[in-house]
Amino acid sequence: YKSFMPAIKKVNQALPHMMEVWRKDFPNSRIVLLTSQTGEPDGNNGNDDDDEEESHPNDYTMTINCGREMFAIDDEDEFDTYMPDRLHPNAKGYELWSHCLKKGLEVVMDHAIRVTET
Repeated sequence: YKSFMPAIKKVNQALPHMMEVWRKDFPNSRIVLLTSQTGEPDGNNGNDDDDEEESHPNDYTMTINCGREMFAIDDEDEFDTYMPDRLHPNAKGYELWSHCLKKGLEVVMDHAIRVTET
């Protein structure tokens, strides 16, 4: 065992496609992908605003790039302060992660407010 990174990279590459599948399977859902990546693998920003198809008010898929808040921390000592066993976040790690989760919830709630106001 050296690193989880190869497995994590495979998952990160598969997620954008999986989100499209989920979008079709659950058309009324609000899907927000929280990622540590600094951009989308396909160059897309995660928004479907450029699609020419008519969209339903609930149709959206957002990607929020959290970076450090999703443990994209290069400094090993700093990383260890949040995830000492390199697998499970401690209290500080969960606090850091909560900032990213909050961003995702804000997107969902802001969208819900806009939809109900129209």
